[in-house]
Amino acid sequence: MWILVAVVGGALVGRTTSAWLARGSWRLTSESASAPTTFGWVVPAVAALWGVLAWRLSELDHGGAWPAYAALSVLGVALAAIDQQVHRLPDLLTLGGLVAVGLLLVLASVVESDWHAYSNGLWSAGLAFVAFAVLVIGGLGLGDLKLAVLLGLALGWLGLSVALVGLAGGFVLGGLWAVVLVARGASRSTRFAFGPWMLLGALVAILTVS
Repeated sequence: MWILVAVVGGALVGRTTSAWLARGSWRLTSESASAPTTFGWVVPAVAALWGVLAWRLSELDHGGAWPAYAALSVLGVALAAIDQQVHRLPDLLTLGGLVAVGLLLVLASVVESDWHAYSNGLWSAGLAFVAFAVLVIGGLGLGDLKLAVLLGLALGWLGLSVALVGLAGGFVLGGLWAVVLVARGASRSTRFAFGPWMLLGALVAILTVS
């Protein structure tokens, strides 16, 4: 029953998120859409994620953390959609998400009386910042750095191994996609959205690493 409620709630929130994305208020003046863009896929995506996360967190005995990861999933879907469109991860969602998810994880730590988990999250966020800051020097986007810190905090709360697999998984998946693009004729300098692969790597880690 709880999973069904989560799916229904996710569909409602997904609809609101889809409408917000379609309005395009997140676009910069230089990012006007050349054609109407639909985000109908966001509704089933958020609904499915809320249901899957409800199941997975219950399995891990971390049901109290579900609000934090539900919020992260909505942010992740919105960030993936925007990054695919304009190759940018807005501060409103990355930094704003860091504050929102951070506070919800504090609440989860209170509910579950587990401050060790929050400590792990902070360590993971810090290590993600250092590692990705080095990569920024090599050309990685600042938005990816901010997303890495957000994911480091959230994944680290579940365990350092979850954070390691999730953040590394983003590079593996993104690297495989880069190989596909090159095989299709793209040059090595061709830009592609890395944020969605980071988010997919995080999801894989949450669902598979205990």
